Amino acid sequence: MVPRAPQPADSPRDVEGDRPLSKKKRLAIVLGAFAVVLVGAFGAVGFFFFSVRLFEIEGPSMEPGWVDGDRVVVNALTTDPRPGDVVMLESPQDDFTIMKRVIGVAGDEIDIDGFFVMRNGEPILADRIDSADGFICFEEEIDGRVFRTKRDPLNPTTDSPPLTVPEGHIYVLGDHRARSNDSRFFGTVPIDRIVGTVGEHYLRVTPRDPCER
Repeated sequence: MVPRAPQPADSPRDVEGDRPLSKKKRLAIVLGAFAVVLVGAFGAVGFFFFSVRLFEIEGPSMEPGWVDGDRVVVNALTTDPRPGDVVMLESPQDDFTIMKRVIGVAGDEIDIDGFFVMRNGEPILADRIDSADGFICFEEEIDGRVFRTKRDPLNPTTDSPPLTVPEGHIYVLGDHRARSNDSRFFGTVPIDRIVGTVGEHYLRVTPRDPCER
C-alpha cells in the first residue's frame, strides 16, 4: 500500500478560518455582541442614576445665577468641594435640601463684616457691576472662580465673627446675601451632609435675573 502524502498545512480542510461559520455559531456571535451592548447600556443608565440627581430650585437665596423654579443637575459623586463650588446639602436645621456656595473649607478662617467677606485675612474680590430691582449686583472671585451675587444696599451682609472652619466641614453662603439662611446663622456644615456639586441648568423656566444680563 502506498501511503498518502500529507496535505499542505493551508489546505481548506485543515484551516478552520476557511470553513464557513454554521448558523449556530453566527447566532452565538450576534447574541454575544448584543449581550455586551445591552450590559453596557444598563451599566451606563445605572451609573447615570447613581451619580446624577436633578433638583428644582426653591426660593431666592442663590440669585442671580439660579432663580426660583430653575432645574439643575447635581453630581452626587463629588463630596470634596472647593471654594467657589455650589453644592446641594442637607440643611443642619431641618430636613430640607438647600443649595449654597462654598466659601471656606477645613482650615480657612472666614470673617464677614458688612459687605466684606474675608477669607484667610484677604477680602474676596467683589466688583460692583450693576443695580437691579433695588439690589446691588457684584461679580466675585474665589480661587479663580467667578460668579455674581446680589446685596441689599440698605441691609449689609449680616456680620459674622472670625471663624476657622474645622476639619470635615465647609462654610457656605447664598449668592443673594440678603435673602439667604446660611453659615452666618447655622455655622459650618459637615461634609457628610453634602448631596453633591451643582452643575449647569438643565431647564430654566423663569426669565434670567437682571444681574445676569
